[in-house]
Amino acid sequence: MSIKEFTSPVSAERFMVWWDLKGRSLDLVEFDRSKAIASLNSGEPVIRVWCDRIHQRLTKTLRE
Repeated sequence: MSIKEFTSPVSAERFMVWWDLKGRSLDLVEFDRSKAIASLNSGEPVIRVWCDRIHQRLTKTLRE
């Protein structure tokens, strides 16, 4: 994914921060409902990242 795609205001893609147990790292991945539910069921948090909303708020803040 390019920076242009990542910051595009028309992109409705949803992402989540995912804990990779094997690599012991946090990764930004496309939102996967089944992974999110499995994570919640095992007592781990799910952190959603909505790039379009972040973009909207940044644009609004910078215009003010």
